[in-house]
Amino acid sequence: MGFDFLLATLLTNALPPLGTALHKQKGDVFYAPISHEGVIYTIDDEIWKAQGLRNTDDLKYLFPPAYAYSENPASAMANKSIALAALAEFSLFHPFGSESPVELQKLSKKTTLFSEKGFDVIDASGLSALTNIGYSKSEFDEIERLNIKTNENGLIENASDAYKFAAMASDICIEHAPFFPVRIVMLSSEKENLRRVFAE
Repeated sequence: MGFDFLLATLLTNALPPLGTALHKQKGDVFYAPISHEGVIYTIDDEIWKAQGLRNTDDLKYLFPPAYAYSENPASAMANKSIALAALAEFSLFHPFGSESPVELQKLSKKTTLFSEKGFDVIDASGLSALTNIGYSKSEFDEIERLNIKTNENGLIENASDAYKFAAMASDICIEHAPFFPVRIVMLSSEKENLRRVFAE
């Protein structure tokens, strides 16, 4: 089964987060342990917000269970320069704190993709283990031994490595486990294309 079930969308006018900012050691922990110094196309909206938004309209984030399928995506997402989607490998998703699972729908085949960005690794609340978890020096060394490389988008290149990182993150950060990979794609942000995102 491919990664084609729509889990989250992030639409923004903000500049992508930078590895240089995330890599700065905060106390005794390290963030973004395997990402490069350049831009990182994470689906974690908190990382984007931390880069600084001019106003709240600069970012629109949809994630279960508050995923507003009833909201017109074209109006919610229009005029955003970056449109990212996180695609899961499963059709039923149990959001953090929710009593029942949410059924995900496949990304419409009519949707225009600008580019494949790579794989992020998140928990059931959308928190990214790749960018938004602090790791100790010993944990950082353990992650480095996995020899997982990121691509030019600051994300993991393939699903196999993403699963390895997810397993490691789940062992390290038990309170957020399980972590799982999501495929990150950039969508065309044209209004007509955004209407097709939710099309049958």
